[in-house]
Amino acid sequence: ILAFLMERESATHKEILDHVPVSASTLSHHLKKLTASGVVARSAAPGRDYRIADPKLVARIMATYELVTADQVDTFIRVWGEFRL
Repeated sequence: ILAFLMERESATHKEILDHVPVSASTLSHHLKKLTASGVVARSAAPGRDYRIADPKLVARIMATYELVTADQVDTFIRVWGEFRL
């Protein structure tokens, strides 16, 4: 979920579901936990897209637990910065 969201500015539940190998209810469960912890934010706009709340924090977590390489972290931060400009 996090890797998918890190590659995008935001995504809907359906878009995420189309790219992660879990059921809709399992995805909802994990998105609720990620939102409650402040890792993922949900927009108030129509469509209620999900986005990474703090991409630098998520990149550090993913690197710490070796879920991504250092090059991927650098790319995530650079791309996220371009989205935010």
